[in-house]
Amino acid sequence: GLKPTIIVGSLVNFTDADGKIMRTNFVSGEGKYFVVEADEYKKAFLNLEPEILAITNIEEDHLDYYKNLADIQKVFAELASKVSKTGFIICSVRNKNVSPILDSICATILDYSDIPISNYPISLPGEHNRDNARIAVIIASIIGIGEGTIKKSLENFKGAWRRFEYKGKTKGGAILYDDYAHNPRKIKAVIAGTREMFPKKRIVVIFQPHLFSRTKHLLGELSQSFLGADRVIVTPIYAARELADSSITHHALVNAIATFDGVQVEAIDFLDKVGPLLESEGEGTICLTIGAGDIYSISNMILDKV
Repeated sequence: GLKPTIIVGSLVNFTDADGKIMRTNFVSGEGKYFVVEADEYKKAFLNLEPEILAITNIEEDHLDYYKNLADIQKVFAELASKVSKTGFIICSVRNKNVSPILDSICATILDYSDIPISNYPISLPGEHNRDNARIAVIIASIIGIGEGTIKKSLENFKGAWRRFEYKGKTKGGAILYDDYAHNPRKIKAVIAGTREMFPKKRIVVIFQPHLFSRTKHLLGELSQSFLGADRVIVTPIYAARELADSSITHHALVNAIATFDGVQVEAIDFLDKVGPLLESEGEGTICLTIGAGDIYSISNMILDKV
């Protein structure tokens, strides 16, 4: 009933004033609240003047723009310093990458880490989704939303486009999900969440590396991100905003992953060749297409043939 204006990074199902479901990343509201999912890339979030700031994590990312983690933390500290003494910053104060930016903050700092949420109905698996729920609970409480409404909202939330999104079943009976995860921590999180939800299933990951610079700088960490999977298929690097860099390829990532025991890994040079590789995967398998590029198009190629 607060009718906020909303801008988020993915498509989400919202109910409009007439009760109709619309899938969008923007809602033009009529109330006093403006909810925005902000991005640190090129310091974009410094254009905002938040009264309530939630920091989910700070990671070594966007290294085509930032020098290193310290450079990224400096920008987050600048954003946090913009929150006034009557405002709130919600974060995990014990997070080793977040805690250094909290010095000289005049806003009230609230730690979401210990918020109990066992009594809240959350449909999405994984600790990262439970952390998101903890943050939502705190913010909703700050602005006076009642406990019943919070529970109902969390129960009704089924996720967003490309965030552990259920796509369907393959001809062989494997279940297919798609996720936007593109850096080591996010990849680990979605695989861990999948294992939590399907503890006895075989997990097959089809991963599209995103950016040559990210793949090169984070090669070691990326290679360790798939240890929870049973099989990994790596596609060519999605260039996005970069020129091709012949010094790093998807084959280098495959070779790095192959050094770890227990993970079957292979490279594929064309997205449309993924389907045949999955024909042997049946009802006991969960397939995950992962990456920030056009990897999601694979699901259409596969499922259109079912």
